[in-house]
Amino acid sequence: MEMVHQHPELAGASALATPCLIFLLERIENNLAAILEMVGGRPERLRPHIKTHKTREISRLWLALGVTRHKAATLVEAEVLAQEGALDVLVSYPLVGPAPDRLGLLARTYPATAFSALVDSRETLAGLVAAAERHTVSLGAMLDLDVGQHRTGVGPVPLRAELIAALAQAGSVRPTGIHAYDGHLHMESVEERRALARQVMAVAEGVRRETGLAGWPEVPLVVSGSPSFPVHCEQLGKVPSLELSPGTVVLFDRGYDRYPDLAAKFQGAAAVLTRVISRPQPDLVTFDCGTKAVASDPPMAKRAVVEGLEDAEVVGHNEEHLVLRTVRAAEWPVGRMALAWPWHICPTVAWHDQAWVYEEGKPAGTWMIAARGRQKTRADGGWPTAGFGL
Repeated sequence: MEMVHQHPELAGASALATPCLIFLLERIENNLAAILEMVGGRPERLRPHIKTHKTREISRLWLALGVTRHKAATLVEAEVLAQEGALDVLVSYPLVGPAPDRLGLLARTYPATAFSALVDSRETLAGLVAAAERHTVSLGAMLDLDVGQHRTGVGPVPLRAELIAALAQAGSVRPTGIHAYDGHLHMESVEERRALARQVMAVAEGVRRETGLAGWPEVPLVVSGSPSFPVHCEQLGKVPSLELSPGTVVLFDRGYDRYPDLAAKFQGAAAVLTRVISRPQPDLVTFDCGTKAVASDPPMAKRAVVEGLEDAEVVGHNEEHLVLRTVRAAEWPVGRMALAWPWHICPTVAWHDQAWVYEEGKPAGTWMIAARGRQKTRADGGWPTAGFGL
């Protein structure tokens, strides 16, 4: 799969301080077009996730393609989407503490955007109801199902029926959908993913029938991570009101090279530009691409692949250092540049303030990672400071 992650020469890159985030615009546009093609050119079938790129510019590209429904993980991401004109934003997270109130403030500040959040407990529903009433706004609630990842969501227990009934009568909080995220479907085999995705869909459709019996209007099913996206696309002509929410494939990453159906359509569009900073031993090369430049949630051996050293062994990865062992170390003098292709691009992007954008190897500008961070939205001015001596 090396061709997916080869890059053109980057003009002027020698002037960039490293480590820094690089976006390849023509590949981003290719990936967005491929996603839209996979849903039959119907933008209403998409609810892409901003958490991967966190930028205004890619959000605008989606909006220009007619995609008006979006998904966010944080309130800052939700606000960026609203500011760019998204008509419908799902915060795919259970909101607790002051977060429901902040969502209410967003709804009041950006009335052209319909906001909703996940509900999987009495507490999260109560928080949304209180926020909607306090700010005299209408908020949406999506019933979050645990379909196998066991991270959030309700399972086949009485609580689900209780929440369905409560949402039918929640007043200022309206039921807006059923959320069935299947991020645990990361097996390489397309056939295995297809079989398990069909099981997820069957559960979600069954719950939708339950909501209809409880008096809900017909609501959409919001499903799929990026690995299951291709197989869920096969259901678009069979399942009504189905929205798919891929995220990672917008930028793609090395972790997804193992999926043949994805690698055939998508290109690596984001990398970290890095330099050799030391040669501590004859067979070692140290780069400035540490854990504060590239995501460290994968195992150490699979955090980033340095282009040109794909077969090197990762022997160290610390805050500011990536140490590789290779028989070709002599070919890598101090100062030599390379692209490091992250195994997990989403948290990698979150480490950077901006991305340096190239188009066909030429500089095309810089994009701020506008939705990184959590504490401040324009709507509420950030967290209250009383009691913190600020």
